[in-house]
Amino acid sequence: MSATGHAPAIIRDAIDGRPPRSALVPQRRRPCRDRVAAEILEAVRLHTQGLELSGIAREMGRSTATVRRRLADAGVQIPHRRATEAPAGESRQAAETRQAIELYAQGLTLEEIGRVLGYTKHTVQRRLKKAGVERRSGGRRPIVLSKEQAVDAARQYGAGTSLTDIAEHLGVSTHVVQRNLGLAGVPRRSCGTSSRAEARQRTLTAQIHTAATLYVSGLTTQQIADEMGLSTPTVRARLAAGSVDRRTRWGRPTITEERLLIAAESEQAAKLYGDGLTMARVGAELGLSERAVRQRLLHAGVTIRPRGKRVRSPEEQEKAEADIRQAAFLYAAGLTVDEVADVMGNSPRIARRLLDSAGVQRRRRGRRSTG
Repeated sequence: MSATGHAPAIIRDAIDGRPPRSALVPQRRRPCRDRVAAEILEAVRLHTQGLELSGIAREMGRSTATVRRRLADAGVQIPHRRATEAPAGESRQAAETRQAIELYAQGLTLEEIGRVLGYTKHTVQRRLKKAGVERRSGGRRPIVLSKEQAVDAARQYGAGTSLTDIAEHLGVSTHVVQRNLGLAGVPRRSCGTSSRAEARQRTLTAQIHTAATLYVSGLTTQQIADEMGLSTPTVRARLAAGSVDRRTRWGRPTITEERLLIAAESEQAAKLYGDGLTMARVGAELGLSERAVRQRLLHAGVTIRPRGKRVRSPEEQEKAEADIRQAAFLYAAGLTVDEVADVMGNSPRIARRLLDSAGVQRRRRGRRSTG
């Protein structure tokens, strides 16, 4: 019987190429029925091409249950695929669970068992859990060494070879070697008895000695790390293992030394600031920033002057008054502002400021006195 032997008339008409009978009789549109009919036709077409139920579902973007219903509407029956035939006196589910347990014990994963039985991995997992089967870690298949490999691993381990070397020789991980040695009843050695462990210990001791020597010579942890090809945290760990007293960060002095240094800088900054120097000049003298100078002055209890003003010493005040008198005399003698600045070794701006301080009425620019 053909796949469309018992199909509705609309499907047979569509397959034979005839116009649907509903088109001959005017009636109200039914989008839902039209969509279902289109899905039935598409499902039948894909089924005739040889696609399985899951492939048809992926092509149509529908679930396998929906595809099965659409094919059933077209008269195509898809039997449920099950790989296990239940023996007499045993239900199908019990037989499938028993087979799943056997396959899982052989090392197959949930996905592989599901493909054998025709279920999803979640169904297999639920069956195994209900049967009380203990799951493997992460669902991974354990790697079991062959008899020859197990004997070779036990022989090498007894000779003092480390697990890492044995794993590299067999092409497996150290965990696989360790698990198979445990299954073979081989007792584990205590840590540090293999030649590889002894070599690591010697390397560690040499690194501790080298890091301590470089650190005492004044190098920072970053410089030591670059010199030894290690990371900075590793260098710090080596110094801690060697009981080396660490300096404070960035090589600064200790807390007590830093407090004494700040007190000395505060006293010196207060003296220079009291002599009339600005904070910028004080910072240049002490090698500090202007902000650090302000902190030192406040630490010393000095009152900060208004910005831009400073107290002149008597000598500076006398020199300033002499400069003002000299600038006024030269300007009254007929020199221009630029010439006054050249004679006094100042800039024209300072020369104008001196003339303004003397109260001299300046001539218009470009005019020279004729007196």
